[in-house]
Amino acid sequence: MPKRNSTIRTYHFYILIDPRTNEPCYVGITTDPQSRLYGHKQMQKTNVRKCKAIRELLDAGYTPTLEVIDTITTDDYHLALRIEYCWIVEYGRRGAKLLNAFYGEYLSNPPHEPLSRVAILKQAATMPKHQRIDYLLGFARQNLIDWWWIPEYVKDEYFARLQQS
Repeated sequence: MPKRNSTIRTYHFYILIDPRTNEPCYVGITTDPQSRLYGHKQMQKTNVRKCKAIRELLDAGYTPTLEVIDTITTDDYHLALRIEYCWIVEYGRRGAKLLNAFYGEYLSNPPHEPLSRVAILKQAATMPKHQRIDYLLGFARQNLIDWWWIPEYVKDEYFARLQQS
């Protein structure tokens, strides 16, 4: 996973829609929806199954559409990735046949209420980093969210605090 600096960015969570069925076929994250749609059409990623499906669409004269489903502005890329995961799980729960590379893995241990996780993570994203850490650790300690939902830097802080006490 690439290192990201602490620049504040606006992340858009989106679905690609198959125009033949009007059903979502992919859930993703981007800072630039128009460029990302272009990238999907150019097959600039390594998800072979998704690229094959998009190639079949294009060869048949169709173009997938991109619909933004949520947006967040944060300096925390890793938190944004957790929110993307929630959306993938949510669309899977709704019955979407997704082309996401790790789709089956996401659904092997899904959260009970992915959209409630989105609300928690979006609230955390609005906080300064030190408050964000305490906020997320509070949920983890109460077992209200699984440790997987916690970004690595929060876990690191938790273990550092344990060593100090």
